[in-house]
Amino acid sequence: MIYLTGVVVLQTETDAREFNVMLTLGCSALVMVSFVQFLLSPGYVLTVEKQAYIDSFTATLINRNSAGTLVGLTIILVVRQLWSACRDFRSRDIFAGVLFMPKSTDRSMTKIYFYMILFCALTVALFLTKSRGAIASTIFAALLLASLLVWLRLKRRYAGVKLARHIAGSLVVLAVLSVGATVLIGERVVFRATAIGSSEPRMCAMPGMFRALDANMILGSGAGTFKDVFATYRDPSCGLQGIWEKAHNTYLQSWIELGVMGPILIFAAMGWISFLLISSLKAAPRQRSYVAMGISSLALVAIHASVDFSLEIPGISGLFAAIIAISTSIAKKNLQCGRSDGSDFIAT
Repeated sequence: MIYLTGVVVLQTETDAREFNVMLTLGCSALVMVSFVQFLLSPGYVLTVEKQAYIDSFTATLINRNSAGTLVGLTIILVVRQLWSACRDFRSRDIFAGVLFMPKSTDRSMTKIYFYMILFCALTVALFLTKSRGAIASTIFAALLLASLLVWLRLKRRYAGVKLARHIAGSLVVLAVLSVGATVLIGERVVFRATAIGSSEPRMCAMPGMFRALDANMILGSGAGTFKDVFATYRDPSCGLQGIWEKAHNTYLQSWIELGVMGPILIFAAMGWISFLLISSLKAAPRQRSYVAMGISSLALVAIHASVDFSLEIPGISGLFAAIIAISTSIAKKNLQCGRSDGSDFIAT
């Protein structure tokens, strides 16, 4: 309903841009307020005492993995806004602004600094969630977004050999960032794997989930019945404390509950959205950074859904639906416009 409402309400590009700014600032404020609260009182979620993940930042949520997805999507929103703020500047202009602060660009430079500081704060908050899946999927999505934005900008400014040279240089920079991110994530994964050892609950429970899948593969056990069905196949050696309400894998849980149609419906929806967004990148060059934002957000939640259940949390799925509504509403208008000669170009 959030997605459909967004597509209906966002009738113009101006509507979509304004709503995107509101969504970015709203999500950023939510994360930053809860982040300050975590630094001052880590044992509480707002006014409620934590029962789990006391050492991790969980924003206004209970689970750090869901909080990681929230922060990750917010980072994607902020990166897109930062890209727009920087569209008329080169790196030397930003350094010149730091040194001289030319009056003609005071307002634009202030926006750039604001989003840069916000991006750094959100990145710290993301790592303090200590969610391996959220951190890895966010880094991948951010690099994907950066790649798409750089490609769109270079494609508009250059052609032929110059385009190839600039793309090659950009790929080298992104490759270095990717290697650094991989080393950072790899070190964290090894550290947590060593600390947890073989007691990782999800790894122990996974064989039981596959047995439940084998018994309900075709028709499924019924929507919302996972916690009841899995109890039958749960290995007692994994510990009997607590009730497993989620499979920590959206695709696997949908398959167990809805049968083979579960993952088919999910992949069909994601496939249709991906096809729409990717197709619009080749159409009229209008607001394509919002389309790239949608592609990156979809990649983030699709990857993280394979190891956690963030997409099954209403607050997270609602935010994701709002972002996709912005992207697809602009993508549909791009496809309706078709290819243009660039005379009606609006900055990406």
